[in-house]
Amino acid sequence: MPDDQGRRWVLDTMKCLQQALSDQLDPSEISCQKIKKTGYATHLECYIQSGYCDLPGQDKKEIIKLLKFQLLKPKNIIQGIRLLQACKK
Repeated sequence: MPDDQGRRWVLDTMKCLQQALSDQLDPSEISCQKIKKTGYATHLECYIQSGYCDLPGQDKKEIIKLLKFQLLKPKNIIQGIRLLQACKK
């Protein structure tokens, strides 16, 4: 389990994702497909804004363990690479 900083990141990321969905979806036109598409599109930005790049290495490892089955999907591998590239900047 991530330490306090990692747990804070998880909570901040969840809030960011929820806010992004709320901001970007028109309530009169919500569909499962739009929620999924918008949610996926906002993950990278929310991960970065919530401080993923500043997390200690051990927290990153714990988060990766939690997400391991999701990371096997090709589109998620691409997101992971983009996240690593963003953290290098």
